[in-house]
Amino acid sequence: MRPPYAAVMLAAGLASTAAFAQPPVSVGGRAFAEQILGAERGARVDRIDALPIWMVPTATRIRFYYPPTPHQGDLCRRAGHETTVIFDPVRQGRERLTDLVELALGPDCRSADRPFAVVERGVVLTEAADSLRAARDAQAAAAAGGALPFDLTCEDELGWGCPEGGRATLAALPIDQARIINGEGVFIARLWELYWMVRVVDRDGRKQVLLRRRRPAVF
Repeated sequence: MRPPYAAVMLAAGLASTAAFAQPPVSVGGRAFAEQILGAERGARVDRIDALPIWMVPTATRIRFYYPPTPHQGDLCRRAGHETTVIFDPVRQGRERLTDLVELALGPDCRSADRPFAVVERGVVLTEAADSLRAARDAQAAAAAGGALPFDLTCEDELGWGCPEGGRATLAALPIDQARIINGEGVFIARLWELYWMVRVVDRDGRKQVLLRRRRPAVF
């Protein structure tokens, strides 16, 4: 007999939880985590996020997180697991469990509701950390004034343009709102907002920074 995932999710208070406003894990949430992860791992979970899948209203992506830890002195690393729960009356169940790794700027790993960026599968953690640091450093240099220590290219998919060749935008970019790090670069946005991608590479001994505006993010 399939477990009643919808009932478990509702009891755990997860069905309509926003990913960026998650309270401490409830008793129901703990039971749900232990059901999915097992007793030992479920007991260590300190955050559970429920993310609606907009095109599939009968499915919810669930992320279980362990307490974040410092990473190389200037970043925080958060590990966890992800699954998709299906609560259609005919097709209840869940997809296989996958591992998650996320990174955030700053050494204060216990800040409440701080944004973390998901390191997409296939991206080496050290490379993701370097990408996040490079985006942070590029933003700081743009905000500091003076000559830029890199070449800056700005592209806008919406055709709205890039003031000062992109420097003003880069200077004001909230790098601490990074949501995804993948092979392209670091993606900065909040849910449903237009988002920016920052990519920093070395070419012929000089850094090249690509700033690109993309369409609204749904993650």
